[in-house]
Amino acid sequence: MGTVIACGVFGRCTLKGASELSHFACRQVSVAFAEGHAASDAPRTAPSWTRGLQAFSCRLLAPSRGELVQRRALRIARIQATQLTEEWNVIALKGALTRREETDMLDSMKDKLRHRLPKWLLAALGVVIVAALLWGLQWATYARPPLPDAIEALRSDELMQVTDEPWLTFTPNHATPTTGFIFYPGGRVDPRAYAPLMREIALDGYLAIVPKMPINMAVFNPNVADKIMAHHPEIEHWTIGGHSVGGAMAAQYTSKHPEAIAGLAIWASYPPNSADLSDLAIPVVSIYGSRELRVNDTSVGERKHLLPATTRYVRIEGGDHHQFGAYEISPADH
Repeated sequence: MGTVIACGVFGRCTLKGASELSHFACRQVSVAFAEGHAASDAPRTAPSWTRGLQAFSCRLLAPSRGELVQRRALRIARIQATQLTEEWNVIALKGALTRREETDMLDSMKDKLRHRLPKWLLAALGVVIVAALLWGLQWATYARPPLPDAIEALRSDELMQVTDEPWLTFTPNHATPTTGFIFYPGGRVDPRAYAPLMREIALDGYLAIVPKMPINMAVFNPNVADKIMAHHPEIEHWTIGGHSVGGAMAAQYTSKHPEAIAGLAIWASYPPNSADLSDLAIPVVSIYGSRELRVNDTSVGERKHLLPATTRYVRIEGGDHHQFGAYEISPADH
């Protein structure tokens, strides 16, 4: 009668000497397995328990057991094939549902990211803007604070009257000034830092005034001297000076108002290229330190043509840029 050999994947059978009925039954198992597999997206490898059950079903179809056994085996094979197909479809459906759930979850996450990403970007941008504004505000309002001796020089006494409105003003008590000195402070330096020097100048009989500049930079209000002069009509002669950027702005103001200025003092600075003072017949002094980095013999010499030929140049040995005022500095400022 022959022996049934069951092998392969998804119910493929190779039969030797089997009857047509047994061949048909085994083929039904193969078809059932094939249909069950085709209904899913599962990998094309049947579980080991399905292959074992298939081989067992095929062995039941052996024709040596008689026609009745073969028919009963056929019915069993069909039932087993149906059950296997249903079970396989359930497994495949679960797998499909799981993959579908994963896909839905990913799509949901992508949608959330699409909606959240702009908010995240806006929040990050807002943080950056606020931080930039705070930094800019701190930078703009920062001024190097005065040292204790500068604070001490701000006190009024029997020799000096010191006021801070509308500008920091030093008025000698022992004389009635007819000459005033307007001093533009250096960039980001508290005007009070120049109190010791302004006090000494005022003790010689002059009215000394140090205006506070917008964000502590004279470039933003170089014509404040106009208001100062108008506020003191009793002063007959006005001189002007400044430290660092304040000195540059004082030179610029003098070049634009030569009739109003009787003298110019430039500390640790030089006139901008647009300020040509060479034709003015006024006393000018340029003072700088030997330890200056940018205001030195070279940079000052390159701009001598902008100042009168009678300009007096004073180079202070050992002096640096910050010693023209009494204010706090960091070690890096030296």
